[in-house]
Amino acid sequence: MIATDVSLPDIREEMIDALGESDVVRLTDDYLYLLYGIETEDLAEAAAFMLPRDIFQEEIILTKARDEAALARIREMLGEHLDAIRDQSRDYDPATYAIVQKSSVKTDGQYAWLLISARQEELDKLFSSHRKAYVPEETPVYATAAPTQAPTAAPTPEETVAPTPGSTGAEATEEPTEAPAPEATPVPFGLVPESEPVEDAWWDDAIIIGNSVAKNLENYVTKQRLGDDPDCMGKAVFFTAGSYTYKNAALHTGNPPKLQGRTHTLEDAIAVTGAKKAFISMGQGDMVFFQRPMEEVLGYVDTVVQSVQANTPEVTIYLLGVTPRAAQFEGQFGDNAMLREFNEGVCRIAEERGCYYIDCYEALADDAGCLSEEYCAETYDGGIHLTDAGCAVWLDCLYRHTAG
Repeated sequence: MIATDVSLPDIREEMIDALGESDVVRLTDDYLYLLYGIETEDLAEAAAFMLPRDIFQEEIILTKARDEAALARIREMLGEHLDAIRDQSRDYDPATYAIVQKSSVKTDGQYAWLLISARQEELDKLFSSHRKAYVPEETPVYATAAPTQAPTAAPTPEETVAPTPGSTGAEATEEPTEAPAPEATPVPFGLVPESEPVEDAWWDDAIIIGNSVAKNLENYVTKQRLGDDPDCMGKAVFFTAGSYTYKNAALHTGNPPKLQGRTHTLEDAIAVTGAKKAFISMGQGDMVFFQRPMEEVLGYVDTVVQSVQANTPEVTIYLLGVTPRAAQFEGQFGDNAMLREFNEGVCRIAEERGCYYIDCYEALADDAGCLSEEYCAETYDGGIHLTDAGCAVWLDCLYRHTAG
C-alpha cells in the first residue's frame, strides 16, 4: 500500500526528476480516459506521464481505485492497452517490443500501475519505496465518489415583444435589411488548394485516422493541448495505431486503433465520435514495410472510402497523401518516387469518389524530394516518422488545406 502522506502526483514528479527528461507530457485524468479508457469515476487519485520516442512513447500510469470493482476495470483497461502496444510494435519496432515484453500491469491494495519504460525497473523500485507491506487482514478504505450536484438552471429571461408599427404606443423603427452574404464557391473534389488557416474550432467535429506517422501527430497535438496551446486542433479526436494499414482498415484485420480503450473498426470509430470530417492518413505501412503492390493498396483505399460513404454518408472525407522518407533510406523497400506515384493514385480516387485529397508530401520534402533531415525522427530502418518540428509543419499544412 502507498504511504498516506505521499500522493501519486508527488511520486510522478520524483520519477520525472529521476529520469532527468525535459520533454515530458503530464497527462490529466481526462487523458486517462481518452487514451486508456479509464473512467474518471473509477479513480480516487491518479498521475501519469509520457516521454515521446521515435514511434511509440514511454508511458507511466499510476492509479488509485475507488473500490474493488473500479480496480478490476482499471486493471483490465491497462492490460488491453499493453497488449495492443505489444501487438503493434512486434512487426517493426523491436526496441519498444523488448520493453513491452518486460512490462506488466501490477496491483497492490487499491493501486494499479503500468510502467512502459526502458528504465521501468528503476521506476518500479522508486514506486516500491513508497509502499509498505500490504497486510491481508487490513480492510482498504476506498474513497467514495462525491455526490454530483445537479446544476442550477439559469433563470429563463422574459420574452420581450417588439412593438409593431401602427400599434398603440411608440412605433418601432425598422432596422435596415442587410444584403445576404454571397455564397462561397465550393472547393472541387480532389486536390485541395492552399488557403488561409482555419480556426481551431473548425476541427471540433473532426477525426484523424491513421498509422504510426499519424500517431506522431497525435502525440505532438497532445503535448500542445497539455502545454501552451490547449485549443490546438480544437476537439478533434485521433484514431491511430502503429502498423495500421489500408489493408487492415478495408478488411477489418490486424490491430486496429482504440477509442477510450475500446477497439473499433474505422467506420464505427467515425460513427461513435459523431465526426463530420474524417482525415485518413495511411499507406506507408502498406507500401514500405509490407511491400504490397501499388494497385492492390489503391484498391484498399477505394474500399475504405466507399465503406465510409456507405456507413456515414454525411461525413466529408479527406485523404492525406503519404509523407516522404528520409534520403538515407532511399532504395530500402522502394523509394520516394514510388510514394509520389501512390499519392497520385490516391488523389484520383478522391476525385472519382467525391472527396478531398491533401498533399502532405511537398511541405515536408527537401530539394531532393526526400524527408528533410530535421523532420526525421529515426536513425534505424524506416525513415518515415516525424520529429516535433516535422509535426508542426504537417499541422500547419492541414490547417491551410481545408474545403470549407
